[in-house]
Amino acid sequence: MKFLHYIYLSLLLLTCTAGGVNAQLVVQQQTANDLVTNVLLGGGVQVSNITFSGSTAALGFFNGASTNIGLASGVLMTTGNLQSAVGPNNSPSLSFNNGAGAPPGPIYNALASILPGGVSSMENASVLSFNFIPQGNKIKFRYVFGSEEYPEYVGSQFNDVFGFFLSGPNPAGGNYTLNNLARVPGSGDPVSINTLNNGSTNTGPCTNCSYYINNTGGTTIQFDGFTKVLTAEADVVPCSTYTIVLAITDVGDAIYESGVFLEAKSFQTNVLNVIPIINSPVAGASNEIFEGCGTATFRFTREGDLSSPLTISYGVSGTASPADYTPPFSGTVTFAAGQSQVDVTFNAVSDGVTEPAETVTVTIIDTSPCPTTQPPTATIIIRDYEPLALTAPPDVFVNCNNEQVTLNATITGGANNVIIWTPGNIGGNPAVVFPTVTTTYTVSVTEQCTNTTLTDQVTVHVPQYDPLTLAAINDTGICGGEGITLWATATGGIGERHILWSTGATSDSIFVNPTESTTYKVTVTDSCGNVLSKEINIDVVSPTAQFTYAYVDNPTLQFFDQSTDDVIGWTWHFGDGLSDSLTDPLHHYADTGLYVVTLIVENHFGCKDSIQKPVRAYPPTKFYIPNTFTPDGDNINPFFNGKGEGYIAESILIFNRWGEKIYESEELYGRGWDGKYQGKDSPIGTYVYKIEILSPIGEKYRYIGHVNLLR
Repeated sequence: MKFLHYIYLSLLLLTCTAGGVNAQLVVQQQTANDLVTNVLLGGGVQVSNITFSGSTAALGFFNGASTNIGLASGVLMTTGNLQSAVGPNNSPSLSFNNGAGAPPGPIYNALASILPGGVSSMENASVLSFNFIPQGNKIKFRYVFGSEEYPEYVGSQFNDVFGFFLSGPNPAGGNYTLNNLARVPGSGDPVSINTLNNGSTNTGPCTNCSYYINNTGGTTIQFDGFTKVLTAEADVVPCSTYTIVLAITDVGDAIYESGVFLEAKSFQTNVLNVIPIINSPVAGASNEIFEGCGTATFRFTREGDLSSPLTISYGVSGTASPADYTPPFSGTVTFAAGQSQVDVTFNAVSDGVTEPAETVTVTIIDTSPCPTTQPPTATIIIRDYEPLALTAPPDVFVNCNNEQVTLNATITGGANNVIIWTPGNIGGNPAVVFPTVTTTYTVSVTEQCTNTTLTDQVTVHVPQYDPLTLAAINDTGICGGEGITLWATATGGIGERHILWSTGATSDSIFVNPTESTTYKVTVTDSCGNVLSKEINIDVVSPTAQFTYAYVDNPTLQFFDQSTDDVIGWTWHFGDGLSDSLTDPLHHYADTGLYVVTLIVENHFGCKDSIQKPVRAYPPTKFYIPNTFTPDGDNINPFFNGKGEGYIAESILIFNRWGEKIYESEELYGRGWDGKYQGKDSPIGTYVYKIEILSPIGEKYRYIGHVNLLR
């Protein structure tokens, strides 16, 4: 039986408006029937018995034109919800449990067979199925699979899984029974996380990774990874009835989202088709043209056996009349042998008449063995071209500099207008500006049909004012324990001025008494929000007095300053009524004795510190050693030791005639040996002594000799 295969191509005359580009995936829930018949279905296929099981939040339409998914639009099925796929990729494990259970038994088993290790459970399944009758001998569609389980779960049994399961007559004999069409090109393996990846860290080993995209850090799609655009296809028997089941599910748990993107209009058979092509300087929709701006083309295509020439007929309908386009349509196209496409091009006539939207519908008239197959269609939209007109907004008067001003020009007509405001090179309308002085802004509008450019101007008047200034005390230093008054003076600006210190004070001056070096900040703000700040560093710079000394000769001492923190002045008081202002003075004491030396130091800020130390002035070193002592109990000459003055250390050793040490002492100016050894009187006789003393200037004196013990 013959049937008519119609493709409708509509051209609407609409007003041109500027539009923006969404840089993320756009998704919208729709019914399964709408998605299959109006989105997924291409030419040469009749569908029926459309069913869906799963959460309605997991099925819908997507617009991916501004993303890196590789498909402009189509049907999206997920294991969570549609928003799970929307970028950016800011989560490595996005999860949403939509409450759907496992797929039906046969589909469960078919999906489980994709993972050789088996599965424990399935959750959040989305299953879309329908019957179809193909007009040609091959069915195909394009898709992308993405998942949050990339790449961490590569190699595991917890991969989310999907498949496209075909059942019906096999042209090679027998029947397809849930035959999975989602196959890796070349290998024939089912497409899954384990069969198509670049390892669990995206650094290898590569498993069919030429078909894999690492989306870590991607800005438009959430999934961590996804496949490149793949094609599912199968040989079929024309006019036979088939069932296809498109299924995706979580495995083992209800977390980590996955999704499969099905390209719009790609589910088709290898038959005639027609698509709209716009050749125009105006950037717009793929099936829209403006009167007098470029050309529009109906591209007729065929697939399959191209060995013979083919002539087909088509009809033209719609709201546009033949006077709206030129040349007229002939109603037939001829494919030469080996030719797969033929273009029919026309112009939209610029008639100067303001008209509502018009449409043109083209119908391919094709002889087919399948009488009820829905024919392919295509649509082109024709829009009126209205001459460009531009009016800038009236001048604006503001109260403050840097005040936000929205400039909104009135723009009519033109085609896909490009709008630039200067200064600032601000694109679009309205423009938001923040002038600091009176500024004239020029708006320039260029339309893309005739390349006409119009300009107009608007002035934003900003009140004149003296610039805001802030003066403050310079950085300085103070002595520890002292305070200082900080001041700041503001001039200019708009309206009232308000001063704020980092201490919270709001006066022009503040008194501070820091215990350590501190930075203070003062800020002035006027009524229009103009702000100036200044930091003031206050150094607490008290010096620390310290000194050492050394004996040059008894009783002459060399004093050494060891003070810190930028000392510039020294005052020495030596305790004998004399003083000095040298850094490291040399001082001779006229008399021996103990003196208290005071050092007072001063830095360049006038801060002072002092320290006192006792110092002993020694006489010249003298030492006398007797040759006999009499420890006989009458307290006359009962101890043996040297006697003298002008030394600061002493040690004495006594040995008997056999060289045995019987006495030892380091007592300075002590009594010496009492003639006993181990608590008993030593016998009368001659003993050896060894005495050492140390002078204040470090000279050692050693004395070795004999002493007689008598009783």
